[in-house]
Formats: sequence, structure tokens, C-alpha cells
Amino acid sequence: MKLAPVAERRQVVARAAEFDLTLKPLHPATGDPELASYLVGWADAAGAAGVVERLLRCDCVEGAYLKPPGASPETSMDRVP
Repeated sequence: MKLAPVAERRQVVARAAEFDLTLKPLHPATGDPELASYLVGWADAAGAAGVVERLLRCDCVEGAYLKPPGASPETSMDRVP
């Protein structure tokens, strides 16, 4: 998932917490603000699609997708109302 400005992370973290999902930086050691805006979280397969759909409804989320282990990313933008 890629976030807009860092100040908006609270909204996304709160939304993810509704699903017992913890988001962490995808590139924790980077000094690049663009790379630092990417977060990752692990969800069980049964609820993952719902998590993505709810996160995509946050104004500050530019994108979120499912990626099962060993698979390429699958965009979910077409499912957002």
C-alpha cells in the first residue's frame, strides 16, 4: 500500500486496526520519503479482500492490493465503489 503524506497515517493505521492488521514500513531503512510512504501488512486469506476494500476507501490511500506468497500483486482498484 502506498500512502499520501505521513500525517495521514493515523487514519490508515486505525482502519487497519479494525481488522487486527498491523501495518509496517515496506522499506524500513530508507531515507527516501517516497519509499518510506509504502506500508505492508499480513492478513488471513479469508478477510484480506475486505481489508483492501476498506483501506482503499481512505482518502489518503493511493493504492492497496492483495499479494499471496509467491504471487504477483493483484490490483483491487476496480472493486472500489
